[in-house]
Amino acid sequence: MKKSFFLFAIMVVIGYASACCGLTVEEIIRLKNAGVSDTTIRMMLEQERPGVREYSDDRGNTCIRYSTGSSAGEMIKDIEEAEKMKRAWELLDSVIIDRRK
Repeated sequence: MKKSFFLFAIMVVIGYASACCGLTVEEIIRLKNAGVSDTTIRMMLEQERPGVREYSDDRGNTCIRYSTGSSAGEMIKDIEEAEKMKRAWELLDSVIIDRRK
């Protein structure tokens, strides 16, 4: 099961790499062997992908942003946000809620 999932993941990464021409298969394998997470590799691959992003600004207005790819600053911000989310879930995993009155 794990082996088939790993092969599927590699095929998806290869597909993304060929679509954006950002990283070669060898580079992806070297990153994976160096301990880089799948999320980080995925963000690196999506950096050059075009897209539409909808977000809310500070005033609560909904804005649509069309781009030819993510900026490096956005990618770093997304990585930091993912790390914060991971730490928050790890903290919540150890919480025990006692509902007795």
